[in-house]
Amino acid sequence: MIPHPPARRVAGDARFWDRSVAVVLWIGGAGVLSAMAVSLAWLGFHALFDAGIAVPGRIAGWMGGSIFLGMGGALLAFPLAIAGALWTDPVRTGPLVRLCSALPLSVPAFLVAMRFAPWLESLVGVPTRHPGWAVFALAWGGIAPQWFGFSRALALPGLGRWREAALALGIPERGILTGIALPAARRGILAGWMRSFARNCGETMVILLVAGGTIGGRWTAGEALVIELPKAELGGSLWLDLLRAALLLGTWTVLLQLGAALLDRSQSRAAVQ
Repeated sequence: MIPHPPARRVAGDARFWDRSVAVVLWIGGAGVLSAMAVSLAWLGFHALFDAGIAVPGRIAGWMGGSIFLGMGGALLAFPLAIAGALWTDPVRTGPLVRLCSALPLSVPAFLVAMRFAPWLESLVGVPTRHPGWAVFALAWGGIAPQWFGFSRALALPGLGRWREAALALGIPERGILTGIALPAARRGILAGWMRSFARNCGETMVILLVAGGTIGGRWTAGEALVIELPKAELGGSLWLDLLRAALLLGTWTVLLQLGAALLDRSQSRAAVQ
């Protein structure tokens, strides 16, 4: 006979500490790996452009800056988004997080530029106009899409039934997290990360407010379009390159959003089966 009530009580008593350990591990481990990845990408990004051979042309330069910006923000947002989704109730916080994910990224960018960066400049030794603040602002704004994607996956009916059965069998919360929740919600995690990445790639106001218009002296596609297109000669080489960059950036964003939508459909079908 399955010891349903005692197993629930034991799992419930250990739930808080198990989840706390999981959140600390996610924030610490994934945060360190994200910071290392962003640092390596930043060094490689500069090395490629300084060499002048690996990434030829200004279109590739603009797209490289946009992809680096989107990747950096999405990676830094990943551990906090996952930790928040694990810590909170997906059903109750889902609508609020979805609302936050719809807010423009200029809001966190303005707060970083006007409040946080000047206050923390002397403490952390990072100048107010350093491009790292732009990546941080994008990470701040990119938490909500990833949080919502993972919370939505955790709230699916199929996953709830698996979790109830695991608790009835006496499986601890940590085992449910690593053995059921994370594998079952992997499509939702990836879909949220892709949306955050796509959102960051085309961002313009964050760089204008926080980094002064460039990322480490390099243009992004969005910045080039906003600043250079009004001054470009109609039909000239710069004008044509800007239009090509706009087409590439738009196509890249649409493909990422389409891939995220397909992952969501696959996640929903897997939960029904």
